[in-house]
Amino acid sequence: MFSEYAAARKQPEMKINLKDKTTKEILMFSLLPFGTSTLYTLIGTALNMYFTDVLGLSLAMTSIVLSATKIWDAINDPLMGMIVDKTHTKNGKCRPYILWMSGPAIIATAILFAPVNLGQKGNFIYAIVAYLIYYTVYTALDIPYQGLTPLVFPEDKKRVKAVSFSNIIGSLGTVLPSVLFFTVAGFWGRDNQKEGYFGAALIFGVMAAVPMFISYFGIKEKIYIPPRKDKYIDGLKIVMKDKKFICLVIAVFFSSLVNLGAMFLPYFAKWNCAGVIPIDSLCDWIFNTFGISIQLTSEGLLTPLLQIGSGISYMLSMALVPVFLKRMDKKTLWIGVSFAGIAADILCFVIGIWVVPYNTVAGAIVYTVLRFFTNFPVGIMTVLLIAMFSDVVDDLEMKTGKRLEGTVFSFRSLVGKISYLCHTVQRKNIS
Repeated sequence: MFSEYAAARKQPEMKINLKDKTTKEILMFSLLPFGTSTLYTLIGTALNMYFTDVLGLSLAMTSIVLSATKIWDAINDPLMGMIVDKTHTKNGKCRPYILWMSGPAIIATAILFAPVNLGQKGNFIYAIVAYLIYYTVYTALDIPYQGLTPLVFPEDKKRVKAVSFSNIIGSLGTVLPSVLFFTVAGFWGRDNQKEGYFGAALIFGVMAAVPMFISYFGIKEKIYIPPRKDKYIDGLKIVMKDKKFICLVIAVFFSSLVNLGAMFLPYFAKWNCAGVIPIDSLCDWIFNTFGISIQLTSEGLLTPLLQIGSGISYMLSMALVPVFLKRMDKKTLWIGVSFAGIAADILCFVIGIWVVPYNTVAGAIVYTVLRFFTNFPVGIMTVLLIAMFSDVVDDLEMKTGKRLEGTVFSFRSLVGKISYLCHTVQRKNIS
């Protein structure tokens, strides 16, 4: 019961507001993961190919760009966590950042994908600076968003429901850029790839930022804690001594692996599925029939088709989390879907190598179907991670009297980025 939870708190001066506007707030809260997912997927879908194929950076240069930003993340993420934990305004500790950083997100996206032509070395330096700016702004949005979950939804059952539903809506932010980016870029730029990428990125940047800005006015933090003179290092020590937190951080590191398939899907469509669609013949037909000259690519056409199964699976699995949690606890569900994901990934690999090669029409169709099963555990894990990290914030508060949303979620964000970097750089070295 929440009354028991509130009674266990060690901060008698803390104010709790439980006015129930759950349905409206869940809908408005859902605009946040939609926005952050759109920004994150925009990078995962398009940035690597933009660096290598459009700006002309080598794989080694691209790896250095990614490494530089992750080194900065080692400072930026904990710093943002500290800032959030020290923020106390009449509008809350996390919510104000949604209002303050939505506009800069559009500007940072425009800078990152700007159609520069500075030569390879100039483009390389520009890419480092632009990516640092982008991820600084993204972090200033993402960590407060994650920290909002336990503040807006203090009760566990409502929190799981909110996280589940909001991430279903948020998954559209994952699907839309991965499905439409290359198509939009092709129509926007025609024969100019730089202009195409810039226009498409700007469209999705606005598409992400505007809903986040609107969400600010529809949500409210339910827990308010008056300012306290706590040292950041004290909170950090508390978090690092918590066994549940450490276990979840390890889980984040390895679960980030499951996102690599989506991030490298455009390359998979371009190289592994080469020849499935006769690109040149299709471009000639469009020109002869409609008089339109357009530059189509395998990644632009196949990536959306290959995403169909995973997109449906992702949303369905997140919707089922509250149902599964009626039969088992979060830990048991996590273990179960982890093994299911391993089995599905092995099956996908075996079929593609020895049964139906993916560079055929039949193989591409089979791969699309198999991605339904490989991505089903991903949606469940996404919801569980947010819910379990929110539980850690509540548990630490009951033990110590301190709410440490910023510290907890900043390290979750940092570890996920480090995992992404390790496996991305390894993939580029293999290539």
